[in-house]
Amino acid sequence: MGIMMNDPVGNSRYCFTPLVSYIADTPEELLVTCMCSNISPVTTTTQDQLGDDFHHQLQKGSSTIAHIKAVMQSVLPADVSKFFAMCKKFNLNGIHEPFWQEWALSDPLSFITPEPLHHLHHMFWDHDLQWTIFVVGANELDFHFMLLQVSIGYCSFKDGVSTLKQISSRDHRNVQ
Repeated sequence: MGIMMNDPVGNSRYCFTPLVSYIADTPEELLVTCMCSNISPVTTTTQDQLGDDFHHQLQKGSSTIAHIKAVMQSVLPADVSKFFAMCKKFNLNGIHEPFWQEWALSDPLSFITPEPLHHLHHMFWDHDLQWTIFVVGANELDFHFMLLQVSIGYCSFKDGVSTLKQISSRDHRNVQ
């Protein structure tokens, strides 16, 4: 989907706008990649397979389009219940015309990028910190956080971090 544009000399050039990055949280990534909620947006890994040692194949846009076309050959999108049932077999969410389908050189595998809050900070909190609590022990980790000298702009954790329930992004940053 390119357009004709003039270069600085006045010559007409056929130009394409590449889709380089699409920053989104996981639910929106699944919508963009046309995947169900139980599968990774960038690999063929299902929810049950997350964390296993097997290296799963990448979820390429061409295979997604091929799956969508296969579903549409047997069921029309107008027959909603049958269409969604057939999509589930291919781990698709039911979108039959992704916006990136006709976009030159675009593949969700290459343009989906991690969103810092949900992918980095939550990963730290949900995995790294929980692993540290498991290995070191909650009492020992809390003791170390209680001993920290408070810096200007940061909060203190006088009761430690292992029992925190409702936390803000600022708390995530302070603990990290």
